[in-house]
Formats: sequence, C-alpha cells, structure tokens
Amino acid sequence: MDPYVAFNFKEQVNNGPGLTINQRRLKANWGQYAGPLNPTQRAQIDNGATRNVYIGLGAEPELFTEERLRADFAKYGEIEMVNFTTNADSEKRAAFVNL
Repeated sequence: MDPYVAFNFKEQVNNGPGLTINQRRLKANWGQYAGPLNPTQRAQIDNGATRNVYIGLGAEPELFTEERLRADFAKYGEIEMVNFTTNADSEKRAAFVNL
C-alpha cells in the first residue's frame, strides 16, 4: 500500500486518461477502511492512502460482475476483495474493489 501509487491512480482516473469499464468513465475517491491496522498501515492511511476503490454502478449494475471488475482492475495490482452494496435502488448500487 504505497500512498503515492494510490494518489497517482486517483489522479489518472479523475484528471488523466481515466478508466472506462463498459463504456462508462469511472470516478475514483478515497474509501474508508474499517479493519485492524498495523502501525505502518495506520501511518499511510493517516497520510491519505487507501486500498479501496469505490465504483458507482449507475442504472445498469448487472453489467458489473465480480469477475469483470477483477479482470479490469488486475493491472493495478492483486485484487484482495470485491464487495457490492445491497441497496434495492439500482441507481445507488456500488462496488468496492480492495487492491
């Protein structure tokens, strides 16, 4: 978990060439990590690092499967976990990819 890599990823997605999945340009922002942290992780997070990528799924959440997200994000590092929200309103559904 290198804070510079996380920052650069966020900048590329939001201000650079971007990241597109299913012809949709994604936005990246910092997520919140709720698990136990070792001192190195705590220091990095205090300085703005995160391993979570938030993906708003929009009106067509069925286009985003765990397999698809793993494949699309694999070039950024090993995928630890993919979680989906369970909101009944499909336009508010989201996924979190843990790198």
